[in-house]
Amino acid sequence: MVKVRVRYLRSPSVNVPFPCMVLGVDTGTVAMPLRGAVVSFPRAMLNGAWPRQGDTLLLTYSTNKHSSTRFMNAVCGTPRLVRNGIAKHEAQTEGSTGRRFIQDNLARTALGVDRSGNRIVLAAIRPDRPEDRAHGATLQQTAQIMALLGCYNAMNLDGGGSTGMVVGNDHVFFDGADPLTRRVGLGVGVVKLSKILRAPPR
Repeated sequence: MVKVRVRYLRSPSVNVPFPCMVLGVDTGTVAMPLRGAVVSFPRAMLNGAWPRQGDTLLLTYSTNKHSSTRFMNAVCGTPRLVRNGIAKHEAQTEGSTGRRFIQDNLARTALGVDRSGNRIVLAAIRPDRPEDRAHGATLQQTAQIMALLGCYNAMNLDGGGSTGMVVGNDHVFFDGADPLTRRVGLGVGVVKLSKILRAPPR
């Protein structure tokens, strides 16, 4: 994959094109830029015409439903785990066929909402470590867990080595020293608005 680091030239939204400036092009591990993104392209897709530093790209994040609606916030994941209260993963429907991804006990991350849409549920399932009496979950087990937590709709997010949860500076999977876990480019955070408003200037 060719990784293109870009800085947003305008606040991005979903289903509306927005301009970005290319900061660099790489194929290795790259840092997430401030007010920007890392966009990955298959080499064959670029056909040798790689973007160059300083180029301006027009990007569009789009949805397959409500494509004419402009969304200011979005979370992407696959597959759907709970739909209208029914706990049944939709991996095959969404194009995921990997046996390990579907059937193995893996660390999982999921997000859902209750029937009213006013309560958000974030869940992280520990990796399979029998020596610690910890077990991961299959996709179907994850769907059932989300339903038990009160989700009327829920979806799977990136799992495996990217799964983790921190509450009040404490990683919920590990006691004591901070764990050496995989670096991830993004996460979902819940922060009190009062803390943001009172934060001292840097």
